[in-house]
This record gives sequence, structure tokens and C-alpha cells, in this order.
Amino acid sequence: MTTVHLETIWPKICQALKEQLNADVYARWIAVINPRKLEADTLVLSVSNDFYQSWLEENYLPLIKEAASRICGCDLKVVLEVHPRGFGASEQFSPKPDALYVSNAKDPQDFYLLANILDVIRGIDYAITLDQVDSRRLFVGGGSRGGYLTLALAANDPRITVASAAVPCYADLDMMGRLGYASAASDAFLAWNGGTPPRRKSLRAIWAYFDAVSLAHRIHCPIVVEAGMKDTICAVPGIVDAFNRMASPRKFLLINPEQGHSGTKPGGDIVSLLQAEAGR
Repeated sequence: MTTVHLETIWPKICQALKEQLNADVYARWIAVINPRKLEADTLVLSVSNDFYQSWLEENYLPLIKEAASRICGCDLKVVLEVHPRGFGASEQFSPKPDALYVSNAKDPQDFYLLANILDVIRGIDYAITLDQVDSRRLFVGGGSRGGYLTLALAANDPRITVASAAVPCYADLDMMGRLGYASAASDAFLAWNGGTPPRRKSLRAIWAYFDAVSLAHRIHCPIVVEAGMKDTICAVPGIVDAFNRMASPRKFLLINPEQGHSGTKPGGDIVSLLQAEAGR
């Protein structure tokens, strides 16, 4: 079976479950499920955390399996996976990803970037409960927007022991916005180049709260930061500004004169060395 089949039958499965459950139960436990894929005799569904997964498996999985098998006309296996928001393949839920980077927030507490950061922190909360994860050695790394999230985590989660941020965005946004670096699809661009003057003022105040240069002084763990002189998206001066504000006594800045925005990989020999040091 293909994704097209899944898109066709999942609403029918939901309708069948809605007819068997009261509205509150359906809204709380079924409406939160996302269909992932339907292959051969297996229906894969996802929820946002392991609590939902456990509760559904213990209380509603047989009902879901019965409804799915009846609608599909075959005996289906139903698998529940955990996919926290912002993780996994999201194209089917966000056909226009750029729209995710424009919000109507009027306060930092309502801004999507805060939700992104908290999502990753919750992911770390879960990861350190696993036997195979050493909570004393937590490395985070990423590039571009992932590079920014790396800085935000290193600044806000003291459990991080080593970090590596390649071409991190959202560093010195005032400078980036005035020079036209910020993506035209993002609030960062709109704060300087779009909307009404009151809206631009409001967005700038929100972005100032999240700007990497505002967070950098809180970074104390060993960290590697990489930038490319040919990067037309994330300006080197902004990255250097954030780097200079970092409080870490073990920080390294790598600037590649031939590198643009893509192709830079977080990590390298320095990160391996820092990881080894953190494990001692």
C-alpha cells in the first residue's frame, strides 16, 4: 500500500473510532495521532511522547487495530512510534515549511523558536533515561538553524558537555536584517523589511530576546563554532560577535574563506578531542 492509500483510509478509521468513543476521549487520545505510513500489513502511527504511546498501547490499540483492519479489509498490525514535534519526516504535515518560520506572536513566550528549543530539551530529558545514554557526556551539534539551536541549548541546558555549531543563524540579527542576510521567508527578515512599522518594532523586540548574541554569555561548555566567508545567509560578523561573548574557556572559532552556507559539517577533530576530554 502507498501513502495515497493512507491518506484515503486514515480519515475513515478516525471516523469509525469517533463513532465508538465519546467526544472527550476521542479528542484526547485519538485526535493526537498522526498517520506515518502503511506498508504491506503494517500501519505505522506516531504520537508526540512516550506517555501517549504507552497509554494508547494499553487502552486503545486493540480498538484502533480492529477499526483499521475493518476499513482496509485485511488483518493489519498497528505500530505506535514516538515522534516529538519538529522531528522526523514532516512534509506530509507541513507542505509549505517556510510558513513555520512566520508567526503572529506578540510575546517571546508565544514564539515558535521557544517551542523548538523546549522540544529539544524534552528530547534530552527522554534520552538520558535510556540505559545506553551517558548523561555525563551530552554532545549537541548542528548547522544553520540547527547551529542556532545548538547555541541555545548550550546556553540554557547545563547538562550539555560539548557543543558544535556550524554556520549558526540568528546571530546579531539587527546587523543581519539591515544588510539583508536574514531569510525573506522568516520573521527575522520581516522584522526589518516587511509589515507595518509597529509590527516590525514588535518583532525586533521578540528577536532580541532570542538573538544568539543575547544568549552567548551563558555558554560555558567547550564549543566549536564554524563560519564561511562566502555565506550569504548567516553573516560571519554576527557569528564572530556571538563567539566573542561566549564565557567558555574552551571555545574554538573556525572560519573557512572558501565556504558558503551549505556543506559545512559541524564537528571535526576538535570536537572529537573535546568529547574525549568531557568523558574523563
